[in-house]
Amino acid sequence: MPRALASSMLCLFLITGCSSSTASTSPDPGGSSAASSAAGQSSSPPPSPDASGGAPTQSPGPGSGALPTRDTARELGLAIQMAPAPDGSLFVSIPAPGGVVLTRLDRSGSPLPGWPITLRDTSTCEHLLAVHDGSLRVVCTLENPDGNMYNPIAALALSGAGEPLGGWPVALPGSRYQARMNADVLTLAETTPGSDVITVGEPSHAVALVTVDRNGTVRTGVPVPMLEAWPEDRWAIGPDGVAYGVHGSSASVSASQVTAIDSGGVRGGWPISIEGIASSPAFARDGRLILTVALPGPGFGSSRVVMIDGEGNVTDQSAELLIETGVLPPTADGAYECGVPVPRPPLNAGDGRIYVYGEIDDATYALDVLLDVLSGWPIVAGHLERPNPWLDHDGISCPALAIPAAGPNGTLVLPLQAMGSVGGGRLVAIGSNGEARPGWPVSLSRSGSEFWSAVVGGDGTTYALAIEPEAGGASSATVLAIAPDSTVIYATTIVDP
Repeated sequence: MPRALASSMLCLFLITGCSSSTASTSPDPGGSSAASSAAGQSSSPPPSPDASGGAPTQSPGPGSGALPTRDTARELGLAIQMAPAPDGSLFVSIPAPGGVVLTRLDRSGSPLPGWPITLRDTSTCEHLLAVHDGSLRVVCTLENPDGNMYNPIAALALSGAGEPLGGWPVALPGSRYQARMNADVLTLAETTPGSDVITVGEPSHAVALVTVDRNGTVRTGVPVPMLEAWPEDRWAIGPDGVAYGVHGSSASVSASQVTAIDSGGVRGGWPISIEGIASSPAFARDGRLILTVALPGPGFGSSRVVMIDGEGNVTDQSAELLIETGVLPPTADGAYECGVPVPRPPLNAGDGRIYVYGEIDDATYALDVLLDVLSGWPIVAGHLERPNPWLDHDGISCPALAIPAAGPNGTLVLPLQAMGSVGGGRLVAIGSNGEARPGWPVSLSRSGSEFWSAVVGGDGTTYALAIEPEAGGASSATVLAIAPDSTVIYATTIVDP
């Protein structure tokens, strides 16, 4: 039976009377462009919680609001999600007071009819998943007025017109999720915490495979106890609907274990051990796992790509790649600054090419389907952008990393830092030969502006999120749609202070 959320947990409100606000672009030499902000109305105020401390109990009804939302973009930019839809439109989620704002931008950058909507009493939406039929699945963290250790989490389903599907939303009892759409089934790896006190050698949490079908019916598999380990377990859902997790080995600090979980628990033949510190999985076109592995040695200064089939067999390995993808040595006093970087998963392009990049090294490798390095690679195009929500704030500041994106034709899109003190961040598209494609890079002209994220649609359009400084220490967020030839199709401001 569907586990639909009670009205005391979540209400879905549609925003009516919305207007769109599209930022202008201006070309600069070399085919680059700059995003600028545009004013708009503020979003509707948050509702009052009911006596139970949950979301309000009134039925879904009209609200008011518009794009752009009013806020400081730098503080919430890492939580803004983008998901290209099959028809060339773009879903965008934006944290905002009173609930996450969801919109669907058409090919000109304007909200489609019925959008935007507000998901009342949500704080962030970590997974934004477009479905082949034009609908959307969203996994969101809800507000937590009771101040419990773990915020409640819910999954929602919306039609292409922004209307909730029957049987949704549904409650998800875990504390952390990885998600993927397999056809029209939402498949999740659900992490549920155990005791608040962690005992060495005892399970600290459990992971289970969860599916939610189109009607909102939830099926939860057998939970698998997991030991606390370094690095902690990291999960991804494969195209076969199996959850694959990578975590540290209890036998060696320089080895990793890979586990496969289906509805019955751990699959036969798993877990397996591999030498080195491995990334979370990516997946090849044939469904095999692809891992970037930092190899043991001085400073873990080299890496390898490993491919594993669904039975737990290592089928292919690349040669040693001279790229430091993760695991920096500790500082002189034995501490790690901003945590220990674990290798990022490789990127799998639509044509089968595999790209390897690092948290530490500026080099990028391209491999073919046989895991041989392509001619013209590795390249060093520049420093990947380091989004920092705490810029100019006192205290420790640990920037994130702007993740590259791979297009359907094998093009790699890199969000890069500005080249100097004048001008902003750059977005460069690299072809299979390791050279920038004609017309690229696309650059932001305003000093201090940055590209924080990028995704590529099925037609090769790149969608990039630009964060730009505004007066008084505030900042704005703009979505740019960029054609394969570097033409800026639109620039729509979604957050404006």
